Amino acid sequence: MTFKVLAPYVTMRVKDASTGSHVLLGFYAGAPVPEAAVQEDVDRLVRKGMVVDESAPEADLVAVPAGTPIPGEPPNVPVTDQPTGGGSIQDRVGRALAAADQSEEPKRPHGNAGKQAWVEYAVARRDEGVSEEDARAVAEQMTKEDLVAELGQK
Repeated sequence: MTFKVLAPYVTMRVKDASTGSHVLLGFYAGAPVPEAAVQEDVDRLVRKGMVVDESAPEADLVAVPAGTPIPGEPPNVPVTDQPTGGGSIQDRVGRALAAADQSEEPKRPHGNAGKQAWVEYAVARRDEGVSEEDARAVAEQMTKEDLVAELGQK
């Protein structure tokens, strides 16, 4: 009989194949219970309703967040559909800063910034109804000095 974890998190003893001793392992919701699990622990968790037989109807009720890997199963969400909150701390900070930059007035480049920075600034400050491509084409044709003069310098 195979079992599945129904509770958000459980711990149970599992027999280590290499040493033969018991190790305490944790399992998240939806994880299959390994065959080497100590039967006494499995029985206790079944009594408490934390582990169920995989064929039981409630085994399908296991709700895990999208993208959570379940041991022994492929990810339940393709990698391209991962939530935006995932990733390293640098990625999350970068996304937060990018979102903040989009919601605020574009920051004017310093006077010694390169032409490309001024072109990006001009595109960000384009008039309503002007496409990004059109604004970029006009800004690319201007010199840096013209861009600075038109967009203002402090």
